[in-house]
Amino acid sequence: MKKNTVEESSWDYADLSKRAKEAGGPEALTDTIYEAGRNAGRIEGAVDVAGVVAALYGMYKLFKITAPKIKKGVERLRKHWGKEAITPDELEDAKQQLIQGIEDYDAVNSTVEEN
Repeated sequence: MKKNTVEESSWDYADLSKRAKEAGGPEALTDTIYEAGRNAGRIEGAVDVAGVVAALYGMYKLFKITAPKIKKGVERLRKHWGKEAITPDELEDAKQQLIQGIEDYDAVNSTVEEN
């Protein structure tokens, strides 16, 4: 870390003192600096918010595109299975069976690979 000499630090305070007088005093200067930082933060915040809004809009549009396709797929599955509707319990059972099948496969293959 660079250490300032007495002359350098005196000059910094001299410049600050001059700026404070121009701003209407030390409190006015610090208020001005604070407000400038706050306004800069607002701009950055607005950019962040705009990014979030754009991402949400993109997700919304993606949902609008994919939701009808998902609905058609579910309808085809219902017709294929000869049922009018898939109950939440049936869906959860299918999910658990799939998870268990993957875990069983991984368990068998990890022991085979270890040997």
